[in-house]
Amino acid sequence: MDLATVCASDALIRFDALLADQQYASLTRKIYRHTIRRFQQYCADRNGPADAPPNDLIDEFLFDRFRDYKTRPWWYQQRRLAAKSAVRRFLRFCGVNIDHPKLDTAQSRLINEYEIYLRDVRGLAKWTMRHCLQWSTLFLQFVSPDPDQLAFDRMTVANLDAFVQLHARRLKRSTTGTMCVWLRSFFRFLFYKRLISTDLAQAVMRPRVYVHEGIPKALSNKEVRQVLGSIRRRKPHGRRDYAILLMLARYGLRGGEVVHLKLDDIHWREKYFWVRQRKSGSPYRLPLLPDVTAALITYLRRGRPRSASREVFLTLHPPYRPLAETGTLGNVCRARLIASGISRRQYIGSHAYRHALAVRLLRMGQPLKAIGDVLGHRSSESTAVYTKLGIEDLHQACLEVPA
Repeated sequence: MDLATVCASDALIRFDALLADQQYASLTRKIYRHTIRRFQQYCADRNGPADAPPNDLIDEFLFDRFRDYKTRPWWYQQRRLAAKSAVRRFLRFCGVNIDHPKLDTAQSRLINEYEIYLRDVRGLAKWTMRHCLQWSTLFLQFVSPDPDQLAFDRMTVANLDAFVQLHARRLKRSTTGTMCVWLRSFFRFLFYKRLISTDLAQAVMRPRVYVHEGIPKALSNKEVRQVLGSIRRRKPHGRRDYAILLMLARYGLRGGEVVHLKLDDIHWREKYFWVRQRKSGSPYRLPLLPDVTAALITYLRRGRPRSASREVFLTLHPPYRPLAETGTLGNVCRARLIASGISRRQYIGSHAYRHALAVRLLRMGQPLKAIGDVLGHRSSESTAVYTKLGIEDLHQACLEVPA
């Protein structure tokens, strides 16, 4: 590590200007400056080698600054984590590489080659690629714990069955089936590259999963109104969460479609907005309903922070950035459901509002084609799964039991 760069007098000034530009609070900036000054002083006074690894230097500083932190109260441990975060951000700003280097092993090189194949040849999305690479890496580690060995000779049907059975114990049948699909893709890649002599993709036995065997998780119309009515819109986070959940409830959008909605997609004068489907990527137009328009305007004027990002919905704390599809949005749905007093054992995410809209349209007598158009479905089979949620309508179709 170049300690001269870290201890430079103007480095902290430029870093503080960056925090101010990202709209950090003055108290937070003061804590950052105090912690970084202590770190700079520690680097100047230490007698160790000047080229010490960054993470080792951070650990030494934290050990000297926060002794016996494990026996201290929780707030003391939080201060230690905050100091570590401040120092790491400052070192990244100074151009110091503090990330752990990726190991250059035989397994990692094969996974990197497989990632290029999935992206350039198969054209898969990042979310799908991430899961394919995850299960492929786990299988390589299963057949060979040594990362420098690929052990193609151990890729047999017996080891394949043992790997699937090992993970199937904690997974649902549908998830196990998806895992088998990703394993088949990996084995086809190995056979395509002539790394294995037998195409093991044909030996992957996927568990039987019946079409439409499960019931989608959905909220009732009463529960949707209860969640929306429980949100207090006097503060920015309430205005943001209300606008998000209202769009989910009114249009049945997917979580990714709400997260990636941009200001340029909304046409206020024409009263419509564009939505790009998360799966197919094709755009479609939806009308701006009056209550949704009012909620968006309230959030944009009195809740959305100033930012160069064009996404409509941003995080609540600096640095302000777009929401994460898998993390923040799920936490919003879960927190608002709990705050409304609704208790559910199963996880309820953004898709529950999409299912609730489909049931409500079905109860209103709308045809499946119209419901599919609202939800952005290409096939009527995707919409037919929601007919199982119309429990009261299904009761009317029951036959009387003969005496």
